[in-house]
Amino acid sequence: MKKLTELAIILILLAVSSWAQEVRNEVTVQGSGFFQKQTTNRGITNEPTNSGGVMAGYRFNLKNWLAVEGDYDYFRNHETFLSSGGTTFIPMNVHAATGTAIMKLPAFKMPAVKIVSPFVLAGGSHVL
Repeated sequence: MKKLTELAIILILLAVSSWAQEVRNEVTVQGSGFFQKQTTNRGITNEPTNSGGVMAGYRFNLKNWLAVEGDYDYFRNHETFLSSGGTTFIPMNVHAATGTAIMKLPAFKMPAVKIVSPFVLAGGSHVL
């Protein structure tokens, strides 16, 4: 009975590890930043804020060499324009959606690097 239990545990671990190599769905959450510097031109000073945002993504692996991915990015920012005529404050909510197709090329080994996994990425985006 003990050997049968050990064999069952080993088989379950092997099945889980092989399944982990075949991940079809991936979800990512990343931080993003929007960093600008103050500029002055013709008596107008632009004082932007530095802000952070969040980006969430989903990747679906169709084959071991082909995947599709969609990402959504959001951040909030504002700019203040100062001139002799007064001050203007412009708030901004930035939304961006991106869709891509990813073709994974064969991986290879390089000196001083364990493995290199090249890929080709094609897609488009829309900023709202």
